[in-house]
Amino acid sequence: MKLRKMMKQAGICAAAGLLTLCMAAPSLAANTPVQTDTSTIAVSHIEHGALVRAYKIAEAKYTTAGLQKYQTVSGVSIADLEQPTLAEIDTIVNNINSGTLSASAIPMNDTDTGGTAGQGSCTYRSGQLGAGMYLVMVRGTNQNIYNPMIISIGYDENSQITAGTLDGTGEFVVGGSPVQAKHTSVTAEKEIVNKGTAPGSANTGKGHGDTVSFGDTVRYEITADIPAYDTAAYKSAQYIITDTLSAGQTNRRDLTVTAGGNALTLGTDYTTAYEGQKMTVTLAPGWILAHGGESVTLAYSAQITGDAALNFSGNDNDVEVTYSNDPNSSHTEKILDQNKVYTFRFKAKKVDDRDTSKTLDGAVFQLSGGSLAEPLSCTTGTDGILTFSGLDVGTYTMVETTAPNGYATNDHTYTVEISAVLGTEADTDTSSYENDVVTKTNAGKELTSYTVTITDETGASVGTATYTAEPTAQNEVVANITNTAFQNLPSTGGAGTAMLTLIGVAGVIGITMFVLKRRDEEAQG
Repeated sequence: MKLRKMMKQAGICAAAGLLTLCMAAPSLAANTPVQTDTSTIAVSHIEHGALVRAYKIAEAKYTTAGLQKYQTVSGVSIADLEQPTLAEIDTIVNNINSGTLSASAIPMNDTDTGGTAGQGSCTYRSGQLGAGMYLVMVRGTNQNIYNPMIISIGYDENSQITAGTLDGTGEFVVGGSPVQAKHTSVTAEKEIVNKGTAPGSANTGKGHGDTVSFGDTVRYEITADIPAYDTAAYKSAQYIITDTLSAGQTNRRDLTVTAGGNALTLGTDYTTAYEGQKMTVTLAPGWILAHGGESVTLAYSAQITGDAALNFSGNDNDVEVTYSNDPNSSHTEKILDQNKVYTFRFKAKKVDDRDTSKTLDGAVFQLSGGSLAEPLSCTTGTDGILTFSGLDVGTYTMVETTAPNGYATNDHTYTVEISAVLGTEADTDTSSYENDVVTKTNAGKELTSYTVTITDETGASVGTATYTAEPTAQNEVVANITNTAFQNLPSTGGAGTAMLTLIGVAGVIGITMFVLKRRDEEAQG
């Protein structure tokens, strides 16, 4: 902190150098300075859409003979105008912010009126101003944070009024060496860590998109920069990280917060709050100001639940970082970074092998392998559809464990392969500047396509489908899985046999009657 204050002090002294020369100008005067002399101040290399204001903190006092001296305006105390101290400047900033100093804000306008907010680099210039010292404060956009700066208007050796210039993205230079940047930039990123099996996913690294299964645990990591705030101008600085999961994910509340490899202390350095799918982490102002220019890392896990959206719908997980970006107000800027995880389902249809329009219910299938911890089971309904949901990309084994009534069991072992392609990372973020609030957005990776292929144990294709948009119920079925009905074999004892039986019975009766008749004849004879 001592070094930082020394650097800031050196910067202020350098910025006040012009005023020092100006105060010596009367002895060199070739012309006579008068109170109506004016010039303009300018700050260069500020992005379009910023709010730039100047406050007069010292002014010139004239006599009929010309410039007499420079003096502070009412309510400002600077012991030596040639070398204002850091404490004196901080006090002025605090008094402006609290309203105890009645100095009015002087607007500085973008000289390039055709620029796009948050982009480019332009010069902001004031209107005509009198000689004196001005404190410049900038509300940045596009993730830029600016500390208060000093610029002066005075007289050259010929008593001609002239103004200094500021480079808003440059550095203060003392003795030919840079000592302090006038601004810092903020970035924030949320990534999926150590996951990824689909092309374009994190691939065991980090990324903004991935594929998962129901029950998977996904590790998220959020990295965000802490601005190098002026500790007085931003003494009530806000830095809030809000993380929101989709309905299909459950925060396991195993959050760790670190900076520079050191763990922050919950309740002292930061606080947390959980509400539904939202987790809010608020950094303490004292910690923020003490760690300017560092990065803070949040890491936690989320479990994918059965409520996760399937296929192209994706499951969003967003982080929004809200931080102070104005040394003169409580105004904040927001950065939004987004990830998406995808999980899949596939459908097949159970049909009669002789009449594929006839669907079969009651068939039970089992799916195993891939990323499944244990097998899944599915029973077909009257529509014959079997559905397995919540699957990651990978290779699975599917078998029929129970056949429909009246049908022989299908004894094939099927291989089901699911593959997916995720889009590439966006090259640049999109930005919006509505209602004076900056929101930068990374929309995360989009699912480009996914493919489901079913083959039998010989490798022969049973069915395959590639989807480039959300499938409908009609075209989502990948393949028909057939069953054969029991055969109706002919039974013995049919009509021909019955006729033979009748003939045989008649013959027996005839023979019996013949024998009885012969016996009667023999008895009479």
